[in-house]
Amino acid sequence: MEEQSKVRIPKQKRSIDKKDKILAAAYQLFCEAGYYKTTTPEVAKKGGVSIGCLYSYFADKNDLFMAVLDRYDGQFDALRLEALRSLDDRDIPLKDSFRRLLGELVAIHKASKALNAEMKLLYHSDAAIAARMDARDAKIRAAILSSIKANKKRLRVKDLEAAAEIAADITGAIVDRIVFGKAALDGDRILNAGVEALCLYLEIK
Repeated sequence: MEEQSKVRIPKQKRSIDKKDKILAAAYQLFCEAGYYKTTTPEVAKKGGVSIGCLYSYFADKNDLFMAVLDRYDGQFDALRLEALRSLDDRDIPLKDSFRRLLGELVAIHKASKALNAEMKLLYHSDAAIAARMDARDAKIRAAILSSIKANKKRLRVKDLEAAAEIAADITGAIVDRIVFGKAALDGDRILNAGVEALCLYLEIK
């Protein structure tokens, strides 16, 4: 592909709306088919714009993909923060808070299953994708550590930093098992068993 001219930064509402339509179409196609099977002409067609219009906002498919991930990460952060707030609410049992957190993580990963699977594949070959996924993982681990410290009086574990790492690993494994695994059991059963495992490990009083 020939080098594209400098991309535009939309300022007027009409231009902003066009870019939003492109991003929405790209997000849907990346989620449905993944990165490699999605083409920019397909994105332009689905977004109701010309291919030239698409390239006026994005240099290439990778640039578009990274912009989609920016939007996805914003949605991910909003849901993650909302779910984690309940962990800091002393009036909500920790078991219910963990169930909500896991449920939200499963839901957002299911909604973009192909996109997340593609990111896993790209992790070892694309440094930018790897950095983005590592940053997302770090946010979850930091939030779990913060919540465990806030709830330390309700727990029997002593090494809170180590406990947070284990809790984050268990959480990630449960989400991956439900979303990406060949589940022989219903996802809700796996989630409930995972919550029980977390609570037993943390020895909630």
